[in-house]
Order: sequence, then structure tokens, then C-alpha cells
Amino acid sequence: MITANNIEKRFFVKIRFTNDSKNSCLAPTVYYRTNMSFQLFIKWKWYFEYRKALLIVKYPRAFVEMTSGSFDYE
Repeated sequence: MITANNIEKRFFVKIRFTNDSKNSCLAPTVYYRTNMSFQLFIKWKWYFEYRKALLIVKYPRAFVEMTSGSFDYE
């Protein structure tokens, strides 16, 4: 998606995980992908959800969080 002034929207995904559900603010990032176009993000969104689900199934009481968003790229 190209907008005015040659600025393009790029997307990122971050999955955080910790086995300790009490200290969620200290959860390290286990998967991070950035600088994706909108088409690539939509195409691989199932995979990011799958990676999150694998952690939830393997560690049901753990803290698992998936964050995604966009930023401006020139």
C-alpha cells in the first residue's frame, strides 16, 4: 500500500512467551518478523496464529501474546 509522499505501510508480528504467567512484562520475544508488505502479512497470518497456538497447547498455563501492527516505511 503506497500512500502520499512515497510512504508505504509495512507490517510486523511479535510473539512473546514466558512460562511464568505472573511476570508477563518480562516475557522474552520468541518470534519476530518485520518489514512485510500487506499482501505478505495477510498470506502468512495463519502461520503466525499457528505458532502462537503451538505455544498455548504445549504450555497451557503460560503467558503467550501475539502483537501485530503497521508502521510507515519510506
